Amino acid sequence: MPYYYPVGFKQNLREELNFQDLTVKELAVRAEVAKGALEMYLGVRESMPPADAAVRIAKALGVTVEYLVNGEDTEPGKKYAASREARKLHQFIEKLDNTRCKALLGLIRVFQGREP
Repeated sequence: MPYYYPVGFKQNLREELNFQDLTVKELAVRAEVAKGALEMYLGVRESMPPADAAVRIAKALGVTVEYLVNGEDTEPGKKYAASREARKLHQFIEKLDNTRCKALLGLIRVFQGREP
């Protein structure tokens, strides 16, 4: 059963900033959204951005608005997984050489109960 993160724009935006190691200021520049507005979306009051700002924020982060709003993405062809753990694992695997990738694949097959 997958682990579900807190649902909400504020939580998902904060998690995505942390995941991508971005500051609010960096995102503000990328998304062409005022830093103060982003801080408001991340603040105690949890205000939602207008649709046009949400779209710019999502594009700047390389995710969908749906992902920011509810933590899920149903857009086909996306290169990221909805699970943050899966995304972190993918980043780790991309850095491995071919030999280590094959070894990891063997371990995964053992976990699945299949022959390596």
